[in-house]
Amino acid sequence: MPDRPIHKPRSLNSVGDRILLEQLEPHKFGIVALQEICRKVEKVWEVRDGKAQFHQSGGATNELGTGFVVLGRMLDRVINWKAMNEKMCVLSIKGRFYNCPVVHCPHEGRPDDEKEAFYAQLEATYDSCSPRDIKIVIGDMNAQIGRKAMYRPVIGPCSLHTDTNDNGQRCINFAASRGLVIRSTFFSRKDIHKATWRSPDNIQQTKLTTSSSKADFSQTSLTYAPCALKDPQAAENYAHLLDEALPSSGELNASNLEDDWSKISFAIEETATAVLGEETTSPRNDWFDGECQQAMERSKTARKNYLSIATRKNLAKYRRARNKLITILRRKKRQQEDRDRDEQNNYFKLMIRASSMRRDEEGNLITSEREVVDKWQQFFDKRLNGEIVDGVPPTSRRSSEKSGC
Repeated sequence: MPDRPIHKPRSLNSVGDRILLEQLEPHKFGIVALQEICRKVEKVWEVRDGKAQFHQSGGATNELGTGFVVLGRMLDRVINWKAMNEKMCVLSIKGRFYNCPVVHCPHEGRPDDEKEAFYAQLEATYDSCSPRDIKIVIGDMNAQIGRKAMYRPVIGPCSLHTDTNDNGQRCINFAASRGLVIRSTFFSRKDIHKATWRSPDNIQQTKLTTSSSKADFSQTSLTYAPCALKDPQAAENYAHLLDEALPSSGELNASNLEDDWSKISFAIEETATAVLGEETTSPRNDWFDGECQQAMERSKTARKNYLSIATRKNLAKYRRARNKLITILRRKKRQQEDRDRDEQNNYFKLMIRASSMRRDEEGNLITSEREVVDKWQQFFDKRLNGEIVDGVPPTSRRSSEKSGC
C-alpha cells in the first residue's frame, strides 16, 4: 500500500464519486481508504459498470464517515466488509487474508471519555479478527509521535515531531499492546514532505499518524559487523559468551515455543552487540562537506520564509539561495570526480611502472629499460623457439635434422 493510502473527499455524491475516481485511476490504486465522506447511510455500491466499488460507513449525521473504494483486480479479492460506526470499518481481503480497519480518531481537544471509548472499540475490533490474518490499521489517528528511543521499536526514528502528545501516547500504547509498529515514522524523508496538515497561514505544520502494521514488516534489527569474527580470539570470545547467554535445555522445556525463541534471539542479539558491535557505513557522498551543509540550511530557511510570507522579495531570495546551493553541489561533485580520476590515473601509472621492471635469474631487480627489453626478448625466444644449444638456434637445428646433415 502507498505511504498515504487515505483520502478525504469531504463528500461523496454523484459528482464527488466521479471526481474521486478520475483522481485515483491514473495512479493505479487498488484499494484506497476514505475519511470524512459526510454521509449517513451504511452501504456498498458500484460505479463505472462494476469497475469500482464503494464501501461506506456513515453515522447519525452528515459528519465524519469512513470507508473504502476498491478498483480493478482487487474487486475479486474482497471477502467481507463490516461497518462499526462513523469512525471505524473493516475490510477483509483475500490473498494472505488481510484485515484492514480504517479509523478516524477524535482529535486532541476532544474529551478523554470519547478517546477511551474509541480505543476500546478499536481494541475489540482488532481482537475480533483472526490471529492468523495480517492486520493493518489505517486511518487518521490525530496523533503526533515523537522520537524518544524508549518507544522503539514501536516507533521509528523518522517522525516529524520531537515530542509526543496525548493522542500519540494512546496510539503508541495500542500499537505496543497488539505487537504493531507505527509505519509512518519509519520512512526517511525530508521534513518538508512529512507534514500531512498545515495551518491556513502556513506557519504550523504537523504529521498525523496514518497507518500501523504487524511488527514482522518492520526492519528494526541492527546490522552487526560480522567481519570481526575473522579474528580467532573474537570468534572464541563470541562463542563463549553466547554459550553462557543461551538458556539451558531445562528452561526451554519449561516454556512454550514462542517464549523459547524470544530468549534465544535476545541472547544472540545481546552477545552480537557486545562482541561484534554495530556495523558502520560510510557516507554515500564524501564530497558533501560543511560548505554544502551551510548552503542547504540557507536554502531551507529561505524556503520557510517564503512559505510563511509569500512575497516576491522572499521568492527571489529563495531562488537565489537555491541556485547557489545547486552551484556549490555541482562544483563539489565535479571536484570529487576529478580527484577520483587522478587516483585512477596514478594507479595505472604505478602499474605501468611496475610492469617495466623485471628480475633476472638470480632474483635481482632490473630497472634499466634496455635490459628489461632484452630480458623480455630472451624470455619469448625461449618460450616460442626453445633453448639455444652451442650457439645454434632451434630452428637451424630442426632444418639440419630434416636435411640429414
